[in-house]
Amino acid sequence: MEIKKENKNTINVGKIIRQNSPCNVSPSAINELISFLEAHLEKTTVCLCEIAHDHKRKTIYPEDVIQLFSLHDNGVIPNDNE
Repeated sequence: MEIKKENKNTINVGKIIRQNSPCNVSPSAINELISFLEAHLEKTTVCLCEIAHDHKRKTIYPEDVIQLFSLHDNGVIPNDNE
């Protein structure tokens, strides 16, 4: 089970889970996690675009990701998982 992104970047969710968990993971559980990650990535992308636009850019850069994480860590933007 993989999340494929353009320009050949791939995240193998099943592999990551198997490497980091002593539990077996069913394919349907992996699919649920992929759906969860995709939904959160969509929300995160919207926030990253807003940050880039605030800096008068149309491109998201690593510093935008760092700024978003900092905003979450400092409670400026609520974390959906809490």
